[in-house]
Formats: sequence, C-alpha cells, structure tokens
Amino acid sequence: MCRIAAIISNNINTLDSRINAMSNVMHRGGPDDFGTLVNADFGYALGHRRLSIIDLSPTGHQPMIDKENKIEITFNGEIYNYKGLKNDLINKGHQFFTESDTEVLINGYKEWGNNFLEKLKGMFAFILIDKNKNLLFAARDHAGIKPLYIGKKNNDIYFSSEIKGFKAIDADWEENINWKIWFLTYGFLPEPITTLKNVKPIPRGSYITIDLSTKEEKLNTFYKYQYNENVIDYKKAVENTRDLIEKSVTRHLVADVPVGVFLSGGIDSSILAIITQQQKKSPIETISIYFDDEKYSEKEYQELIIKQTGVKHHLYKISKEEFLNSWNEIYESLDQPSTDAINTHFICKYAKQNGLKVVLSGVGGDEIFGGYPSIKRVNNFNNYSRLAIINKFLPNILFGSYPNKKIDYLNKKINASEYLLYRGLFTPKDVAKILNIHTQDVWKELATFTYQENIEKLSPQNRATYYETAIYMQSQLLKDSDTQSMWHSLELRVPYLDKDLMDFVNNLHPSVKFPKGKTKPLLVDAFIDVLPKQIWSRTKQGFTFPLETWFKSMSVFKNEYLIPKFIYKTFSKKIDTYSRVWAIYLYKIDKVKILNQNINNFSFKPNTLFTYLSAFKDSGGVQKVNKTILKSLEFNESNDVEAWGVYDEFIDSKYFPAYAYKGFKGNRGYYFYNVLLNSFKWKHIIVGHINLASVIRVVKFINPKIKLTLIVHGIDVWDKQTNSKKWLLNNAHKIISVSNYTKQQLIDINFIKAEKIKVLPNCIDPFFEKSIITNINQSRDYLLERYKISDSQKIILTVSRIKSTEKYKGYDKVIEALSRIKENTKIEFVYILCGNYDELEFLRVKKIIADSNLEKNVILTGFVPDIELVDHYKLADVFIMPSKKEGFGIVFIEAAACGTRVIAGNSDGSVEALLNGEIGQLVDPDSVDEIFNLLLENLTSNNINKEKLQEKVMENYNFKLYKEKLNKLLFN
Repeated sequence: MCRIAAIISNNINTLDSRINAMSNVMHRGGPDDFGTLVNADFGYALGHRRLSIIDLSPTGHQPMIDKENKIEITFNGEIYNYKGLKNDLINKGHQFFTESDTEVLINGYKEWGNNFLEKLKGMFAFILIDKNKNLLFAARDHAGIKPLYIGKKNNDIYFSSEIKGFKAIDADWEENINWKIWFLTYGFLPEPITTLKNVKPIPRGSYITIDLSTKEEKLNTFYKYQYNENVIDYKKAVENTRDLIEKSVTRHLVADVPVGVFLSGGIDSSILAIITQQQKKSPIETISIYFDDEKYSEKEYQELIIKQTGVKHHLYKISKEEFLNSWNEIYESLDQPSTDAINTHFICKYAKQNGLKVVLSGVGGDEIFGGYPSIKRVNNFNNYSRLAIINKFLPNILFGSYPNKKIDYLNKKINASEYLLYRGLFTPKDVAKILNIHTQDVWKELATFTYQENIEKLSPQNRATYYETAIYMQSQLLKDSDTQSMWHSLELRVPYLDKDLMDFVNNLHPSVKFPKGKTKPLLVDAFIDVLPKQIWSRTKQGFTFPLETWFKSMSVFKNEYLIPKFIYKTFSKKIDTYSRVWAIYLYKIDKVKILNQNINNFSFKPNTLFTYLSAFKDSGGVQKVNKTILKSLEFNESNDVEAWGVYDEFIDSKYFPAYAYKGFKGNRGYYFYNVLLNSFKWKHIIVGHINLASVIRVVKFINPKIKLTLIVHGIDVWDKQTNSKKWLLNNAHKIISVSNYTKQQLIDINFIKAEKIKVLPNCIDPFFEKSIITNINQSRDYLLERYKISDSQKIILTVSRIKSTEKYKGYDKVIEALSRIKENTKIEFVYILCGNYDELEFLRVKKIIADSNLEKNVILTGFVPDIELVDHYKLADVFIMPSKKEGFGIVFIEAAACGTRVIAGNSDGSVEALLNGEIGQLVDPDSVDEIFNLLLENLTSNNINKEKLQEKVMENYNFKLYKEKLNKLLFN
C-alpha cells in the first residue's frame, strides 16, 4: 500500500520539482520510503511513497525498473495471488530479483500485455511506462478499491492517488463549480465527480493508455459488474460462499507484517475475525471502539467473538472531548468531502497506535450480500412511483418534509432517481435553497450522472445491490476507507470484495441470494455453525457515533451563517440527521478559519457588508478589484465582514469564505429586499460600485447611523453624476479611488471635496502573484501549438473586453499600426487579441482586420481563463493597450509583473499604473504614428531587464501592501 503520482509534460525543467511536490504531499500514505524517476527525453516523471507490507527490504523500492531498463512502474496496492503468478512467469522464463508483488506486475505485463490485468487478484492502482512502445499504461482494480485520479492542465497530464496531489502542483487549481450540488445531494462525490476542474478518477476495472509523444489517450475496460442471475441449489450456494470467503481471507493475510481485524460486533467483521483466527497459531489483534452512550455500543457482541476466538482485543472509548480535539485533524484528513469518514478515522487511528500496518475490514459485506434496507424497499418501488405521481399533483400535502419529500426524485427521469430515493441527502429543491441557485439547475446537473454498466434489465433486488455497490460503496465507503487508513499510514484490506467472491454472489439469482427470513441469509448460513446467534439474529446496527447528541450541543452548528435556520430547526427536532448538518458545514467552512479557532467557540457576527456587482460571473478590471477586496477582507481580525454579490452565483472560497457570502444571480429585486431587511444589522457598508447608489440611499434613510465607504474605479464616475449617484458621492463617509486621475475627475466634474477621497492603486491578485512565482519555467508550448505560432514570429498581446460600448481600448489603432509594420518591414508577427466580445464589435474588428490584410496575423481568442493569463503574458514580446478611458489598468501591471514590455495610453489612469513610464511606455492613443513607432522599436530591440521590471512591479503593487492599506482606510 502506497501513494503514487505521475506527470507527462513537455516542460522538462520542472518535472523533478513537480513530481516531488505531488509525492511529498501524500507522505502519510507512504512514510517508509520515497522515490522519483524523471525522464526528460520522454517527458514524464513517476513518484512513489512507500508503506512497506510485502518485501520490506530495499529491493522493494519504487519506482521499479526492469533489468532491460524498458519497463518502469509505480504501484499502490497488493496483489494477493502474486506468488502463483510469479511461479507461472518463472516457468515461462522470466527472472525475478525481488520478493515483491511489484516485480510480478512488470513481468506479467511483459508476458501477457493488457490481458494480465484479468489474472490479478487484489487491490491496485499503478502507472507503468513502456519505453518500447513510448506508452504510459495506468490501471485500477476491478472494484475500484484503490484510487487513481487523472488531471489535465496547460497540455500537461497528471496522475495522483489523492486530489491533494494536484493541489500540490497548483494550490489554486480551478474548482469544479458544480461539486457542491453533487456533495449536498449524495453526501459524498459520486465518481467521476471531484472538487477540481478537469480532474476525475480512472473508472474501476479500467486502464488507460497514453502515447507519450502525441498524448493520444485511450480508455479500456477489463472488468464490469455482471448479474446473470444463475439459479443453483441454495445449499450449494451456501457451501460455495463459505469456500470463497475462506479462500479470500487466506489470500488477504499475505503480508510480511502482522494483520489485524476491525471488530465491530456485526456479522461481517465477526466472520472475518473467526476465519482469521482459525488460520493463525497465535492470537490475532482486533480493534474496536465504544462510547458512553449505550445506544451506540456493541461491546456485548464483540465480547462474544473475543471469548469464542481468543483474539487479542483492543477496545477504545471515544469521548466527546476527544472528538472535539480531533476536529481539525478529521477535516484535514478528508481528501474529498464526505459525511461518513469520522468513524473510519478513529478506528484507523487506534489500529496505528497498536503498531498495526494491515487490517481487514468488513466493507463490502452489506453491499454484496444485501444487508441494507434498500434490498427490501425495492419490492415497494412501484408503490413509491404511484405515490410520486400523487405528490406531483398535490405537492407537499403528503410529503412536505424531509425525508418523505425525497419521493419527488421519482418525478424526474434521471439515472440515479431510485438510488437517491433510498440514500439521497438533500432534495434538489433544498440543494438549490442552500446554494441560492435555481432548482432546475440542480436537476440539470444531476441528470448528467451515468452508470458504468447497463442496469436496465436487472431485477429489483440486484438493481438495489448494484446501487449500494457501484455508488455508495464505491464513492463513499471505499474512498473514506482509503483516505483515512492512509492518513494513519495503515493498509486496509477488504476480503468481501475478492473478485472470485463478487463474481459468484453477483451472478446468483435473487431467489437464491435473498430468500426471506434472515438478514444476509447466504452469508449467515455459510457460517451458521461458528457465528453466534445473538449476532446474526439482532437488528442491524451500523458503525455509528453519537454525533446526533454531540452536534446538538455544539454552538458552531447554531450559527446561521454556517447552518441555515431551516436546517438546524429540523435537526434540533430530530427530523433531520446529523449528516445533513455536517454536509453543509463541510461545504461552507474554510480550512484557515477552522484551524484558527476552537470550533466549538466559532462565532461570526458581521457588522460590515461589502456589496458589489460582480467578481466571478464576468471578467474585467472591476471584477479583479472586487476579488482582491474580498481577499483583503476575509477573516478580518477586528471586524466580521460578509459579502453580497448582485450578479455572482457562487464564491471562490480561496478569496472569501462561503459561509460569509451571498450571491443573487442578477435578481436585483431579491437583492434589494434582502439589503433593506438587514439594514440595522450593519454598522458599515463598503459599496463596490456607484451603480448600487439607489439601494444604498434607501438603507441610509432607514438606518441614518450607518457608515458608507464607496469604491470608485474610473469611467463610471468621470461624468457629472445625478440623483442617487450624486447623493452617494456626497454622503459617503469616505471614497476610495483607484487613481489620482479618477480622484481629480471627481473633484473637477462633481465637486467632491479632495479630503474625502483617498487614493489606493490596485494591486496584483494574490493568486496571480503565486502563478508568477510557480510558473517561472512553465512551458508555454501548448499556446504556441494552440495558436500555430512559429519561433520566428514576434508576439503582440492585448487583453481586454471587446465590446461595442467600449471602443476606446485602442486595439483598432494597434491593428492599423501593425498593417504598416507588415507593409514596411520584414518582421514576422502575430497579434493575439484576448477577451470576451459582443457580435457588433466582433464584426467591426473582423472588418478592420480584413481591410488591413492581417487575417493571417491577428488571432481573436475570445475569453482566456485566469489560469492561462500568466502564460499569455510571458509568451508575448509586447503587451499593448492604448486606451483613452482607463481608470487604472490592472492588465498593464500584470503583464509587467511577468517581465513583458508594456505600452499604454498617456491620457488616463494608465499613466499612474505604469508609474509615469517607469514600468512601461506611454503613447498618444490617438496617434497611429506613435503606436507604430513604439511597436517597431519594441519588436526590434531586446534591451529589457525582466527581473528588474518584475521587482519594480511587485515592490509597488503586491497584494500584502494593498491589503494593509485597504484595511487601514476602511477600519481606522
């Protein structure tokens, strides 16, 4: 059991540092050894963190290479039948130099190719390099016990055992904006959903091949769940089940370290303990936990097995105090959000404390043998469907509250409707309410879910078994088991997911598998002679904590900014479960906040509101300013600040905590209503745009004592203001302007007193700063390839909105100047014009390009995501935007911060942004001659000190300096 990582990239200079970062962030899963392999010629790197279980010697070191230096592998997991496979391979002439199962994978691949996967019995995820074929081969076991994610960014491909591996490459890796919908609906993220954009798991029972040269990718499946519904004699089925389980346990005990068992006192773990002890001469170690609350205790059932088998048992009591003390660690240990990892966290913790490296778990027993209520509920599915029709026409009459209102799932034709009826956490309506989005948007997203197998013809009980196995077990139980065991450097094995056993049981007819009378009859009857009746005859009790009781006593969940009142109200009345409260908390809370406060004393009582138009829905300078303001205000030490965005639908939590944010999606009426409703709550409102003047004026009328600070950007306040806008300028306690140019316009045109206006120049976004640092040697080859740019071509860049209402940006003048350069010089060039455009301006610009004979020289890219901006700036030889109405011009300082030459207009706030010419050149925006001459000068000269330019920009425009100044202006 280990942690693995891999990279395919043309940027060979940073392969070593990146693979080290990915591997080391997963060190808890492999504390015994560490290795990397970097191949600059082929453009790949492999990483490995080792937890030594089989072949503890240094010969088991990974990444492992075959003797011909043609096959390389990094492997996570265990192959339980590796000794038999090894003998077969030796008979076929293969040599072995280690005692590890890793070497069996190498030679198995060499002997049988892709088909060797079908021979493996175990749990595995590995990445293999075949230099003969210039190929990367990555595979995941039949049941998806071991994780393996693939992520893509900037034309690079990454593999990692954990999502945090991708975050180690880029802490600001873009979020999958819809992950919260899935999490609140399911209580976990169903595969292939992750929290990150362009990151997904390799499907279970599948392998992927990637050509290292072309990066051509192929996905293939070697194993699928099958339900052929074979009818055999029940007695024979019982005998076969016992035989297969005993053989599975025997295989799962293969290790060069002691193997323990989690003993809960239920059917599944009790059988594992009994079989394991039968196969061992000395007492095995078992682990269990208990609580003061007898309602959750299974001690009496554990004692039955302990007495019967003679195992060496370790029993640990978990108190509420210990739970609270572990709160931060539990949160940190979650690689992906889950509502069901707490119990596994503690049992793994104690196994590790007892010196165990390997434990057997009963995961899979309920899923394969039908231990859940869903197996019985499917028989009533038709009745549920009829009730759903009634509910559709008489909504909320019979099913108005959770969990009954989940019946609504059957009124929508989405693949997971039946599963969500049984196990869904929140309904789409509640998810929409919590996230402040439209219900139809939730349904639309959930409708994209698909199954790996075709289940349309499955009988109801097999269908329910499939749901529990392929969704719940796959994406929650196995994921939680892996992340929590690895957090504690522990290998967790699951004998009930043995491939032979799964194939046999899955393919039995439901009448054989689920005869009436007992819970999990096939499993119970297989071990009826050794399994105490008190264990199999009792009502099923899950492995649960007294979280309902503990959560109710915690003030953190009573804070309406974390848990909506309508949720906590039903939770306190025992209508809702703790998992619904826990899910909302996990999606809202920020790690920084949670780690800086005692969670049970968490408090958030905002007395300040920052309200703005948009920070994330649209792109542009004002949006960038709003992001930096949000980041500057998060977790303010002296004032709790909340933020409301009129047009935003979501908040990127790296800028501002989700619990302190509300977005209104452009619903100005609803926004207006909420602001007025809360007028007396705030002492101070920071107004992000003068266009909010009318609503702020009403607030001031309702609450005359409220303090107002207005942020002004540029052109929006340069004209003479009237009505509410004029009122806001006059009645704001303070005005913060992005430039002296804008300040002077306010003084000259609107007659605002100079002493009221404070100037605070914009800054480099804090995450843009990080990108500059981390991407110093980042390859921009993917952009050259995307735009078909040759090495001989000079690159001119403009980043701007291209709209008919903003024709003052000057790109049309740049095109005219470039046409002269093409006519009068031999310079080969490409002009990349980036930004959103409307149809009218797009057609106008296209005509200008055609008239200038520059169709082959100008590239209109449309919107460029922030994660690619640094690469665009660094790709360019010159950045130019000779605007006439720029309030400040953040794009200028961004380009200069990347060491790129900058040309801007000399008649607006751009002059201040470029420090009066210290970090760029200024030009008359109306003079095509001047633009032509400056462009020509810059395209033919290499005289620039990039490092000095970058230092100057960061000295004046770094985020830390901006944050200090902004908070001083706002709160002193």
